[in-house]
Amino acid sequence: MPDSASDGVSKGEPDSESGAYDPILNRDAAIQSGMLIDVTPLAQELGLNLPVGISKPLWEIGITASNKLHDAQYTERVRDVLMALRLHLETKEVSSPWIKFPALLSFPPDAAPQVCSLYAVAHKDASSPYSLTLLLPHEVSAINPAE
Repeated sequence: MPDSASDGVSKGEPDSESGAYDPILNRDAAIQSGMLIDVTPLAQELGLNLPVGISKPLWEIGITASNKLHDAQYTERVRDVLMALRLHLETKEVSSPWIKFPALLSFPPDAAPQVCSLYAVAHKDASSPYSLTLLLPHEVSAINPAE
């Protein structure tokens, strides 16, 4: 997630009085703050039967292509990323909560899709026993330097 504090806890919006950041400690808070985009209904349509979220940086760069696409294309791109993850999970043995998978995405003005490495992080949360968060590689290295 962006705006990670040095201790690995993401920050929410600054408090209007003190200017201090409230930490984001769970999935629901991340969704409410806009740091995580919930794509669970579409994920469930594709057979991923757990909560799935996309980080704000991945949403802005990979899904909206830095706002160079029409809103109608976002669902198709989310579906493409989720299907790439689903196919990867079906064909590979997963032994870590950090799942690296390839996805094909195009970035205007170039219409040809490019292979992009993305990550899915499996984790527990107070609101759900298990969930997945999809991230860009640099977000993972900020959280888990081993990746």
